[in-house]
Amino acid sequence: MSKTSTLVLIILFVGSGLSWVDSQIIYAASPVESTSLQEDLVLDFSQTQLSFIAPMESWMVFKFKGTNTGTENLLIHFSQYYESPEQVPIRAPQGDTPLAPGESMWFKIVIGGEYDQNIPQTISRTIYMTFGDNNNNYAPGDSIFSVNKTIQIKMIDQTTLEGDVLIQGITVDDEDNPIPFTRIEIGGYGGKVPISSDASGHFSYSIAESPVYFIIAQKEGYRTTTVEINGSNVQDFYTVTLIPEPSPVSVSATLINNVVGNIGFWRCAATADESKLLLVNGMENWEDQSLKEESKLYLLDTNTGEVLWTHDMGWESWSADITNDGQYVIFATKLEEFETGLEGFTNYVRLLYGTNGSTVWAKKITPENFPDTTEGVHYSRGVKFSNNGEYIFVPVHGGYGYLLNRLDGSVKWHTWVGANIREVIFTKDDQYVYIPSGSGWLYKLKVEDGSQVWKQWIGCWAYVNGFDISPNEEYVAVGSKAAYLTVIDTSDGSVRFTKDIHGGTATCRFSPDGTKIVAGGDILTMYDLDGNALWRYYQMAEDIRFSSDGKLIFIGNGAVFDNQGTLLYDIFPEEDRSTKVGWINSNATRYIFAIQDTRSTDEINIIEVYNIETSKTTVENNEKDEQDEDTGTPGFEFVLLILVIASFILLKRKRCD
Repeated sequence: MSKTSTLVLIILFVGSGLSWVDSQIIYAASPVESTSLQEDLVLDFSQTQLSFIAPMESWMVFKFKGTNTGTENLLIHFSQYYESPEQVPIRAPQGDTPLAPGESMWFKIVIGGEYDQNIPQTISRTIYMTFGDNNNNYAPGDSIFSVNKTIQIKMIDQTTLEGDVLIQGITVDDEDNPIPFTRIEIGGYGGKVPISSDASGHFSYSIAESPVYFIIAQKEGYRTTTVEINGSNVQDFYTVTLIPEPSPVSVSATLINNVVGNIGFWRCAATADESKLLLVNGMENWEDQSLKEESKLYLLDTNTGEVLWTHDMGWESWSADITNDGQYVIFATKLEEFETGLEGFTNYVRLLYGTNGSTVWAKKITPENFPDTTEGVHYSRGVKFSNNGEYIFVPVHGGYGYLLNRLDGSVKWHTWVGANIREVIFTKDDQYVYIPSGSGWLYKLKVEDGSQVWKQWIGCWAYVNGFDISPNEEYVAVGSKAAYLTVIDTSDGSVRFTKDIHGGTATCRFSPDGTKIVAGGDILTMYDLDGNALWRYYQMAEDIRFSSDGKLIFIGNGAVFDNQGTLLYDIFPEEDRSTKVGWINSNATRYIFAIQDTRSTDEINIIEVYNIETSKTTVENNEKDEQDEDTGTPGFEFVLLILVIASFILLKRKRCD
């Protein structure tokens, strides 16, 4: 789905006495019996933004509050469109969302555009929203109502971003000495423009209005610096301080192997020793739908890049995993109800031997095999092994999650968790499993019996590569489809912090020491555990991987950063690549790129394996060498030569005397 054609809605929930974003529980005083959902679900648009400037806000946030003022538990179902019923946007949460009496929630719509953004203009868009209750609390005609709202979008020149807000300042080092000719990117959550400081270190630019501005300053020999500016409180002058980097890391990449094909990949999973990488064919955009029948699993030797085996799946999959010891592989197919698959094809879960890719058992996703799976064409997007490999969690589209015994595929337990589960995490001891749901909830369940330990609102389902647990397992982080980052304490489910990433998606990854977290969307951001932004960089990140020492960060599109936010290297400098698979091993010697969507049916490199080399250089020594060369200052070898010649002359004179 392209960013310019997206309309995302997320319902933000507040419960259990914990606030989420800026909302709080609202308790209805002496509720009276009502006869319709419209009476009970009270909407508040007093904080709603109705006008936007694009592309300073390329994802435009339209949000409002809803409160259940009635006496019944609601099961909210939301739908919406704009311009015409055919323009159905992405919505979130995806599925029904419970809302108890007295509880409040935020509805949030993130608006892209189906209009020519190259033409400066102001347009109006009407959003048509419908709210329903699927708990059958009211008569059929009273369980649904609609609301329409109109917004205005002012589009400015997206190349220059010129406007009436003057931002000016100076770039200096840590001793307040001006740094000339520093590269600067200045912009908002969406648009940005490149400028530079002059010979005296000064910079100035008149930019369009924005809720927030970022100044990202870069200079070789210095760490990249980010300054964040409140758009409603722009100062007259900013001093941007760059810290010297005396020993920058040098990174280089060499292609050592590749795999040719015409189908891209949706995700990967590695063995614990990182010797093998499992990749699964699945794409979001297909030039030729018939290619889905040719989808395969690939098991790769990460050292050589050799394909150890492939397995014909019969249809695409967005979900696969491999046990830590590499002995078993699990995957599930994803034939959806609107698609036409092979005649007689039924979605299934299949267990394979990891040694050769042969089948151990297969289990069709039917009501007979998966109790309570009763409606529609069912599939799975988030299968996951427990760490010991004894169990497999299989969420089935339609709301239920199942824990299977790996030995024979039998169901140990099942429970309702909500639709559209993409990511699942087991604790190291396999006592608990964390499940971020399309209903907007994150669940912590006991592996023993599926009972709930706690649940916490995260707003939407976790995006692919958008769910991680800290190394000490004290926190889990969720990057949602609707671009929120939520960090939660695993002991009690309390929210440590939540951030709006301002985009359509969010990915995330904890640093190896667990003290920081990097979030990706349209802007790459490093946070500490208190939610403070340490640095930002205008960089799309569908996959984020740290080296084991935490000093390097590899992005799925080939960009390599240090942990201070400085771009060190780009593996694909001439290509605009985006992928959900940009894997790096712990010691940062192998980088494996697998393309996400192929744009034609021609065979291309779908997997590329790179050898990565890193080294440190000392800027001070380099600068001294350059200074010696430029100024003619004699080096050690030259001085030694002069001394030898002088000694020879003196010795000769002495002999003559």
